[in-house]
Amino acid sequence: MPFQRLFNATGILAEVTLNYRTKKLYAMKEILLVEDDMLHLKIISYILENSGYNVECATDGLQGLQMACNKKYDLIVTDIQMPQLSGLDLLSKVRTSEHCRNTKVIVMSILNNDYYLAESLARGADEFLRKPVTAKGLVQCVKRVLLQVHAA
Repeated sequence: MPFQRLFNATGILAEVTLNYRTKKLYAMKEILLVEDDMLHLKIISYILENSGYNVECATDGLQGLQMACNKKYDLIVTDIQMPQLSGLDLLSKVRTSEHCRNTKVIVMSILNNDYYLAESLARGADEFLRKPVTAKGLVQCVKRVLLQVHAA
């Protein structure tokens, strides 16, 4: 199966496999990606878009919160360390917002510390991914969380 190796230096190994059945099954799901590192933003959005998702991007937590409050997303994927509003604070505000409190959230971080995992889950994250994460691991996590939306 064809793949393209995109990146393997600062946290993400992206081996993207185009799977057209996956694209059909999960097409048209709206994902908000909140990531301040432009390289990570481009790679993660590329992986998700090539897996059949519609992806909109924010480059800091405050912009991400504004976007989440103005549009209904199926999923928010956020980094923790960002300017203006951290991913943890974004998560807390999303969970207390009337408009988007039920939106599923995946928190990702290169910070390899159990505190951030526990804090993310305590604040209402649906999943926590440690970077580096493979494209396959990211897409599997997104699928799993989106399936929870339909089961709820």
